[in-house]
Amino acid sequence: MSHNHAPTMSQKIFSSGLNTQTISVYLLCCGLADAGDLISEKNLKQIWNGTPKALWEGLNRLKACRIIRQINAADTTGTVFRIAPDTQWHKV
Repeated sequence: MSHNHAPTMSQKIFSSGLNTQTISVYLLCCGLADAGDLISEKNLKQIWNGTPKALWEGLNRLKACRIIRQINAADTTGTVFRIAPDTQWHKV
């Protein structure tokens, strides 16, 4: 499969100090982005194998660290996110 862009995932995630659950959510977000799919609440719920609470805890932690940003409130896909460049990440 050929992509016109570099993979979304930053290796910096593994030295971020975030817990395994949060890193897993980040990796799922990257997988969706690299496949050209929306990083949406709906799409994440379809592939997340943990509890809904664990998914939201991971997403909230990623938002707090500015690793992902919410880009719209809600529609039929639910909340949609975008991954920020690792140069914009903050440790919280």
